[in-house]
Amino acid sequence: MRSREKQLIELLVNEHDYLSAKQLSQSLNYSIRSIKTYVKNINEQYPNAIDSSHKGYLANIAIISQISNTAQRNIPETQEERTALILKALLDVKTSIDLFDICDRFFISESTLRSDLIKAKQIAEQRQLTIQTNSNQICLKGSERQKRMLLNNLINSETADTIFSFDNLTTIYGSENAEIVREIIITTFDEFDYYTNDYLLNNIVLHVLIAMERMRQNALLDSDLSIETNDTISIEITQKIAERLEKNCNIQYSNREIIDLALLINSSVNTVNFMTTTIDDIEKVIGKKQSILVHRILTEIKENYLIDLNSPNFKICFSLHIKNLLARLENQTSVHNILTKQIKRECPLIYDCAVNVASIIEESTGFFLSDDEIAYLSFHLGNAFEVYKEQKYKINCCLLSPIYYNMNKDILKKLNNLFSDDLSIENVIVHEHDLKNIKPELIISTVPLKRIPAIPNVRINPFIGEKDKQLINKAIRDIKHQREIQLFKTNLENITNPDLFFLQTKQISKETVLKILCNALEKQGFCQSNYLAHIQKREQLSSTAFGKVAIPHSIKMIGQKTGMAILINPNGIQWGNSIVNIVLMLCIQSNDKKLFHEIFNQLSEILTNEHLNQKLATSNDFHEFTEKLLAFL
Repeated sequence: MRSREKQLIELLVNEHDYLSAKQLSQSLNYSIRSIKTYVKNINEQYPNAIDSSHKGYLANIAIISQISNTAQRNIPETQEERTALILKALLDVKTSIDLFDICDRFFISESTLRSDLIKAKQIAEQRQLTIQTNSNQICLKGSERQKRMLLNNLINSETADTIFSFDNLTTIYGSENAEIVREIIITTFDEFDYYTNDYLLNNIVLHVLIAMERMRQNALLDSDLSIETNDTISIEITQKIAERLEKNCNIQYSNREIIDLALLINSSVNTVNFMTTTIDDIEKVIGKKQSILVHRILTEIKENYLIDLNSPNFKICFSLHIKNLLARLENQTSVHNILTKQIKRECPLIYDCAVNVASIIEESTGFFLSDDEIAYLSFHLGNAFEVYKEQKYKINCCLLSPIYYNMNKDILKKLNNLFSDDLSIENVIVHEHDLKNIKPELIISTVPLKRIPAIPNVRINPFIGEKDKQLINKAIRDIKHQREIQLFKTNLENITNPDLFFLQTKQISKETVLKILCNALEKQGFCQSNYLAHIQKREQLSSTAFGKVAIPHSIKMIGQKTGMAILINPNGIQWGNSIVNIVLMLCIQSNDKKLFHEIFNQLSEILTNEHLNQKLATSNDFHEFTEKLLAFL
């Protein structure tokens, strides 16, 4: 199956709904004609895989799951895939490869290969490796450790699901030992009372599989490799793992290989069980320097995001993570997170908070964090954000129930037991005319109302059956939804205006967009002239693109007043590795932290909807843009 057909299937599967050819075309940047051709090809190969009707196209999940389990591709179609395979081919040989052999292997022309080599050289240079060409021969030069890191990156790259999937390592390497390696590592950790999680465990397994394959190819770590560790327990654990691998996998571990693996283990496991560790012990475990850093992080998150993370359970788990994170950074050990793209796309506010933490770590240590490490930080912050969302204001409710013995007291008790998280029943009245003296957001009544009030009301049975619960829950959802609409509308009116809206249809660079929006904000007194530098610093930490939308902003809230500038380009803007159509630049005044939290969260939740983004990208002016935005709510 071709990669474009696979991308089409993935989009349909993720949407769980019918998509028109036009919607698919806009999302994938393929022509409508191509979309129809791809659907036809897929259905010819896998009958009824995609349902086609007047509503559009819908994936048949049962058939698609079979496709994903059986589909194989041997010929790379994109430059990214060819580049990855070229680098893998260079890693697999000790000398050089003939240029024309690569052309024949991947069915490409010499000119295409030379173009791909430019990209391959850029990727290699990021790992301090060089691709050298001599006549028709090309080779990869550099340290063995950097080559292994490059191979790790290739396996975890965006092409992994089609070429180097971790699940398909046995196909890539012919290694039947993945499960054996995993079992040996888990067993050894248990014997030494070491603790890790599945994500970091997978990184260790992958590290071992790569090392084993390289050793079989006689590609050994360099003799002058200056890597050391003082952690004798990690060395002892690694030696035990190495002994078992040598016995079961016919491999020979050198001392340098053991040290290299020990460094990774030391930065991926904990010697204490977080479930039995107390807050009083944590500074002894992680050290005073790391404890000070954790305190600074938690203090700044509370100040910038209004979230208190000082609960003992959170602080223990987060502190242990920071300890391992710093060890990985010091040892230049990379880890992969399979959920990075998903977290960044679906939880932008949580990810942004994690970027803020990454900025603090960089300032304190000088280490730059990858997107994968930032995503791991998001794991810890996510639960705290959910608790914050649940603590939003309760709905002011009034209960209207005539007195009949203690029945109204019983009803009140039941309502509080069932809906205490959402409702605050501040008034209990027995006559309808008492409503004129109060202003609730919701009325729950056990009797019919003679006059229909303008505020939401629900009539229930005094015994509160299942139907009554459903009615109350629906009323709660509707009121909360109206609150969010009104809050968003008010915030939008307060922070932006037509003079901060720009429509571009010609090709324009990310840098130019940032300058246009910063200048507009500065002109209206929202920020100072140095705001662009702060925006660029935030972009360097991690791209602010979320799908088809970018929300650039500074790390610190340094605006003179809070505002938002908007630029749309229906033809797309290259934003790092993404193409965006909508750019919303935020400038936040330090006293508006709560507003930032609300605006960023509201915008990111709304703009993760692909259909809305497509509609917004076709807006001709500010009023049309805001009307479409509010209509979606």
